[in-house]
Amino acid sequence: MEPLRKIDLKNGINTADICGELAVGSAETYSILDAAKTASNSVSGSSEQLDKISGTLEDEVSAVAGATDAAKRYAHDAQSKLENGQTVIRLSMESYSELIMLIKHLGQHITGFAAAMEQVKSVSQNIDRIARTTNMLALKCGN
Repeated sequence: MEPLRKIDLKNGINTADICGELAVGSAETYSILDAAKTASNSVSGSSEQLDKISGTLEDEVSAVAGATDAAKRYAHDAQSKLENGQTVIRLSMESYSELIMLIKHLGQHITGFAAAMEQVKSVSQNIDRIARTTNMLALKCGN
């Protein structure tokens, strides 16, 4: 499109030529304005799409942030439970060690008791033998 030229009415330009140029210029201007309107509508549509996309992204970012916070809480809870579990396991192992020591001492006491019972049995047998011998001697002396 060529730029509008200044109309100089003093030089006697024909009115029909001026009207023709004005009509052509108006048509060109209309076509330019129509193209600008179409471009503006397109940009407006694109802007609406970008707003929708931006809103969707904000929602997704918010959801990811929420999920991240939840994951942090779960990780913290898991760590606390793990630490508590380690404490319980350590205390259980200490208790089992003490129980094993008690069983070991009980075994020693049982062994000592068994030895004492053997001595009682041996002494009891000796007493029985002495009693029989005494009875036999008493029978011989009494006859």
